[in-house]
Amino acid sequence: MTPHHLRLSPQLLSVPEYHSGTTLEDAARRSGVTDFVKLASNENPMGPSRRAVTAVREAARHLHLYPPASDDALRQRLARHEGPEFTADQVVCGHGGSDVLGILGEAFLEAGDEAIVCPPTFLLYGIVIARKGAKAVRCPLKGPGYDYDVDAILAAVTPQTRLLFLCSPVNPTGPLLTADRAARLMERLPRHVLAVFDESYRDFVDDPQAADARAFVRAGLPVVALRSMSKSWGLAGLRVGWGLAPAEVAGYLRRLRGPFALGSLAIAGALAALDDAGHLARSRRLVIRERAWLHRELSRRGLQPVPSQANFVLFRPGRPPEEVYERLLEHGVIVRPAAYFDSPECIRVTVGTRSQNRRFLAALDDVLFPGRAGAAS
Repeated sequence: MTPHHLRLSPQLLSVPEYHSGTTLEDAARRSGVTDFVKLASNENPMGPSRRAVTAVREAARHLHLYPPASDDALRQRLARHEGPEFTADQVVCGHGGSDVLGILGEAFLEAGDEAIVCPPTFLLYGIVIARKGAKAVRCPLKGPGYDYDVDAILAAVTPQTRLLFLCSPVNPTGPLLTADRAARLMERLPRHVLAVFDESYRDFVDDPQAADARAFVRAGLPVVALRSMSKSWGLAGLRVGWGLAPAEVAGYLRRLRGPFALGSLAIAGALAALDDAGHLARSRRLVIRERAWLHRELSRRGLQPVPSQANFVLFRPGRPPEEVYERLLEHGVIVRPAAYFDSPECIRVTVGTRSQNRRFLAALDDVLFPGRAGAAS
């Protein structure tokens, strides 16, 4: 019960909560199984960089001290990572990419404003919009390839439109926004709209036709390129993300950051990870190789996987996804039913190591094709 003297916002009370994938602890409680392979939350199967782990352990000796009041050193290093033409003034950091999305909502949306989303896509965009009492205008991806409909997006823009959320590669489907479509969109998009390119999975892209939002930042267009260290760097537990934008946009966003916005462990781990290019390259190679293999195996089973440029694959099990998810838990495998992402007939599975992927496929065969030979080759 809420004490009667507290005045709560009806707007905030109507905002849905974000639900993450099943944790190892939750899975164990629900199934009684203790040995799991977790392929639900798009985490890095290689784990974090050893350099990052060492740096975090060293920083942990000083937990009684406040971290730096500003994140200047990290922003400078991130700018260098993005390219020699970028500066720290063009970077805004947050507790993961999700925090940067929240900052964008706070900075640009008010009640009565509009923001465009392209479902099926990351549900946090809609939550960010709802928190501010703004309206989410839906421009669905089209066709079996889940392509962005540039003409529909442009037609949806009104004087009230403030933000456009573009996820590439798209979570949960996996395809991306091509460079030609992105160029056509940005050429015609009215300049009162800030385009948010969520490129959290960009390190797993091997398609030369992919858009790169850095080109639009270089051109000084109203764009934020969103990044995350949770996936390819394997630092999901530290929560480090950033946005790259024209300096005036990034500076405006940083006004919403308080002192000590990032903890000392996150800063230390992120800086060390950025110096370990080898770990990033190995993570990328593993995902690209295993993604192709997993796609072939799911196709061989007739499960209609969507071609992906991320570290996950979306497929149709041909049975109720929740039922398949529950049965896979009994086999010690955690995946993600995609109904939460506007894909009610589908399951999203994270690309793991070959042994993890084999275990997933063996369990899936047991659930979908009992008694049939043809486990993972």
